[in-house]
Amino acid sequence: MTADAGGTASISCSYPKLFETNTKYLYKMNGPDYSQLISTTKTQSGRFSISEDRSSAVVNVRISDVREDDGGVYYCGVKVEGDSGLYHSLYTETQLQVTGSLVIAAVCVGVAVLLIGGSVLIFCKLRHSRTQGHVLTTIQPGTNSTVSKKSVSSALRRLMSG
Repeated sequence: MTADAGGTASISCSYPKLFETNTKYLYKMNGPDYSQLISTTKTQSGRFSISEDRSSAVVNVRISDVREDDGGVYYCGVKVEGDSGLYHSLYTETQLQVTGSLVIAAVCVGVAVLLIGGSVLIFCKLRHSRTQGHVLTTIQPGTNSTVSKKSVSSALRRLMSG
């Protein structure tokens, strides 16, 4: 199953009627070992919650605010006391793949590029508007002539159009 980073993942496990009265657990594989994350004796633990429907023999686990490191192999199971002692019986395996972390990073980069581009555009626009109101004065040998704002604008348009 897949879940988006930041979203919610739901794992459902059907169990054998033989385990109806046993406490149910969710385990996650960590290399060769597994760790217990939550059980039906404590229905909320951090981002994990668990519920059981005994009439349909199903355990539902919900993981909120899914993170990239939540990806991996999960097992539903029970602890059973037998003649040879306490053992774990794992009855459903679920592979969780977390997606969307690259999409989130790409969106962040896109927003940053837009902000930088917008800032540059505003800077250029302000710089251009400051120079629009000035009158250009040129000094030629022996004369002093003033060029109008209209002449400067038309000269700039010709330069920009190539």
